[in-house]
Amino acid sequence: MSSILIGMKDNWKELQPHKIKKPSIEKRVNQLSKLIQNPDEWNANIASREKLENLEKNVEELKDMVEALNKRIDGLRYLVKKIIGS
Repeated sequence: MSSILIGMKDNWKELQPHKIKKPSIEKRVNQLSKLIQNPDEWNANIASREKLENLEKNVEELKDMVEALNKRIDGLRYLVKKIIGS
């Protein structure tokens, strides 16, 4: 077994002179603040507040339109029943 280990390279000694670069905390904080300010630019699957507000507004408008259409259908149904019933 020791003969196998003797033939292997010692990669740890080769890696020691190399510095492992880690991004600084400041850089990460800056990146996160940019992400929070404009998530659409970074494609982070995070919806911005503005986008959510627009969606809520659209949903409310659609609800109003559906209610108006339902009232109109009810009115037409009433007229048809009156015509057929007379």
